[in-house]
Amino acid sequence: SQWTTKTQGSAIDILLTYIEIDKNAEIEEELIKGLENKTPKIVQACLETLRRGLSEFGSKVLPIKPFLPKVVPLLEDRDKNVREESKLLLIEVYKWIGKQTLM
Repeated sequence: SQWTTKTQGSAIDILLTYIEIDKNAEIEEELIKGLENKTPKIVQACLETLRRGLSEFGSKVLPIKPFLPKVVPLLEDRDKNVREESKLLLIEVYKWIGKQTLM
């Protein structure tokens, strides 16, 4: 499991590098597709990557509108890690856009 976590961390770092070098639209599109995956670990990793990308680069680089409708239903996912990562991502979204836009 430790190797998997390390590998996942490296993969997320690589994706964040691609976002930084202006491949953000392509990466975001693939991460949004990943939110519909049947494997909870993949969904959780996509959520984490979106959260970290938003945190590091902001909503101008990683627009919130494309992924927000896909994230909200994940708050009720059967997997605890998916639910938790969804909450963390929505907290990050809130930091960028505030309460009035979320409603």
